[in-house]
Amino acid sequence: MTYWIFVTSEKNWKVIRDEKVWGMPLKRENLIKKLKVGDEAFIYLKQEKKGDEVLPSRIVGLFEIASEAFKSSEQIFKDRSYPWRVKLRPKIVLKDKYLEFKPLLAKLKFTKGAKGWAAYLRSGMAQIPEEDYRLIEAEIRKLS
Repeated sequence: MTYWIFVTSEKNWKVIRDEKVWGMPLKRENLIKKLKVGDEAFIYLKQEKKGDEVLPSRIVGLFEIASEAFKSSEQIFKDRSYPWRVKLRPKIVLKDKYLEFKPLLAKLKFTKGAKGWAAYLRSGMAQIPEEDYRLIEAEIRKLS
């Protein structure tokens, strides 16, 4: 099994949560095809401004990959088409709560500390080591 972090926005999080599907742009076909049924992924929301409030980067859910990658032309995402998709099975979905990401940075191996960690997430998804998965999973379970 492989562990992942999927990066998205607040608007697209609602689609992912409700439709139980994750999407990537056409140019990310090789990346999304690395996903296998049974892999697990955290949903990471980018830092965003909502009115006068700044919402921090955060983890809001944990899902199991429930299908191989497939293409769809159905427009369900809010900002782009994201035609490459996988179906998801929810494991933990936080409601009205979130796990702030930045306080975890010093403990995570894949971020290699606080410097340059955001670059690792720029492609929209990133593989993480099992040790990081276990740490994030333990923290998110405390909130569920």
